[in-house]
Amino acid sequence: DIFLPSAVDATRWVNYILIKINVFAWRARLDRLSSRSNLVRRRVVLDSSLCPLCGLVPEDIHYVLFRCDTAKLVFRRICRWWDLDWHDLLSFSDWNAWFSVIRLPSRIKLILERVFYVTWWHLWVYRNQSIFATTPSRRSVIFDDIVSRSFTWCASRCNSSFS
Repeated sequence: DIFLPSAVDATRWVNYILIKINVFAWRARLDRLSSRSNLVRRRVVLDSSLCPLCGLVPEDIHYVLFRCDTAKLVFRRICRWWDLDWHDLLSFSDWNAWFSVIRLPSRIKLILERVFYVTWWHLWVYRNQSIFATTPSRRSVIFDDIVSRSFTWCASRCNSSFS
């Protein structure tokens, strides 16, 4: 029998964002993405197992999406945009605990959750572009891309209005 892997945190599917982002977040939470630590664990030979963004620490999914300076910078900007207090988080479990105590109206909180999913997606795309693209993206545009993409998806897929 083949079963889906179990996880401490329940799988969370967020409506109104692309299915590929939901699948990405699900795989990230289960640590099933091709991070350098996972590739090394599978005995793939790499030039380096260090984070391609900073080159300082062995890369795993939690490092890329939470602990790397790029991720911290982006999350601080997201929290400033939403007028929230940000605390450095180490993992999805930490994020779940932090997110669960945020007091916002439920519809607004759902939009914020979508923004975080989009943020994780953009951080992973930025990481991949830094490895594979001939001209990598600039770090300075990540936040702008997140805001633009979040607004576009919410405006076109949600029943919420923005004023």
